[in-house]
Amino acid sequence: MSVLKLLLAVLLLFAGVTSVAPPVVEPVVVKPAVAAEKPAVAVSKVEAAAVAPAVAQCLAQKGVKLYGAYWCQHCADQKKIFGEDIKYIDYIECDSRGENARAEECAAQKITSFPTWVFADSERLIGTRNLDELAEKAGCN
Repeated sequence: MSVLKLLLAVLLLFAGVTSVAPPVVEPVVVKPAVAAEKPAVAVSKVEAAAVAPAVAQCLAQKGVKLYGAYWCQHCADQKKIFGEDIKYIDYIECDSRGENARAEECAAQKITSFPTWVFADSERLIGTRNLDELAEKAGCN
């Protein structure tokens, strides 16, 4: 018997109590949390793969061009969004060391950031963009 238990027993003996009942503990009921709203669902890769061909073909028909460089990670990310359908996009390689480079066209267009999307109305979007944004800007909806 531990010293603490022995002291407790002696105290209870002098107090006239011969046994101590354990305290009653009410069970804790945990109610499930109520979800506020369902979060927005991101477009799956399967859905993007189904949309990419139509968007890529529409961008090509609208005369949209993608300027980039072979060493640019954001350009690689942009190409990955289109997958195989990047073949429809008019991609202009701006680094003269890159494959099929068209550096003079990039200079004439004053391209300074990659990737740069140039639309028929000469407006630009710089940076990696999603399919919806590109389609909307080009009027593919």
